Amino acid sequence: FESFFVALISATILVAVKTHNRLLLKQERLAHLNRVLDAVRCVNRLIVHQKERGRLIEEACHHLTQTMGYYSACVIIRNADGQLHSKTMSSIDEADCLSSLAQCQNVDELPFCAKEALSSLKTVVLSASTSNCHDCSSKSPQSVRAVLARKLAFEDELYGALIVSAPNKFILDDEEQALFRE
Repeated sequence: FESFFVALISATILVAVKTHNRLLLKQERLAHLNRVLDAVRCVNRLIVHQKERGRLIEEACHHLTQTMGYYSACVIIRNADGQLHSKTMSSIDEADCLSSLAQCQNVDELPFCAKEALSSLKTVVLSASTSNCHDCSSKSPQSVRAVLARKLAFEDELYGALIVSAPNKFILDDEEQALFRE
């Protein structure tokens, strides 16, 4: 009879721990999504108030890394010939998988995620451990980072791409991807 109570108490504790862990994950996800919304608002304010394009892009990248919890954010701008005009990057981690973008001098040198974003109609979602990330400097099979990338275009005019890296658990979330598309 005593073993029945021990088993019951053990099962109750196990359920409580699992429930607590799920609650913590949901709270972390909600906090991250709130940071995403705050960053979107900041970028929208920037678009209205900042008139200088380079400064706008620089501040937007900064807000994406400082507010949203992204490890890095990079905006690539192409010129009319399709060549790399400029790239602006903000990173909270120098060893981030997007750090290889800093050395790129032309479109041919861009990593897979950037090339894919420039040519795709959809948001590019890549886990850092994927085989396509062979050109990233911090790629490792144990990596918990992932990348979201999307072209920046308006009315059939391609201007460049926005690329961010963050933890897999956020990047692979459908709501995160929907907010990124905006």
